[in-house]
Amino acid sequence: MAVRSAEPFAVAIIAMADRFIYTDGCLCYTIKKHLRILNIRQTRAMELVFNTQLLMRCAVGDFNRSAPYTLEPLYCAKGILSCLATQVDGESTSCWLIIFEAKNNLKWVVVKPLSSEYQILIRNDKEHLFCITKSPAEIDGSLRWTLQ
Repeated sequence: MAVRSAEPFAVAIIAMADRFIYTDGCLCYTIKKHLRILNIRQTRAMELVFNTQLLMRCAVGDFNRSAPYTLEPLYCAKGILSCLATQVDGESTSCWLIIFEAKNNLKWVVVKPLSSEYQILIRNDKEHLFCITKSPAEIDGSLRWTLQ
């Protein structure tokens, strides 16, 4: 009943994705080995498409092409996209926070190694970046939130 009377709104499938976020009018999602960014608020829908392996090779100096990896969009605001990149190489897992300006030609803002892939919260715009993660365990085993 509520959907039926929700005029003038419509429901549609825009994309299928492995991982996605929707913030500030942008749908950012990964599917297979591509990162796609679609600004839904623009009158002419134009989607930016990036090859994630190429993006990882350019951003991360010690990226291993043959090891599995994931790239997860975390937050997008004012044209700046934050992603969590994770790569498992043998028994070690490496994580990076990759932040760039979402345009046809990538302009890197930050590439930062992270100590943990779990429980990360990112908020950013063109001037500020807030990175909140869990700290390593204290002596009593408790974890604390760290704001950077």
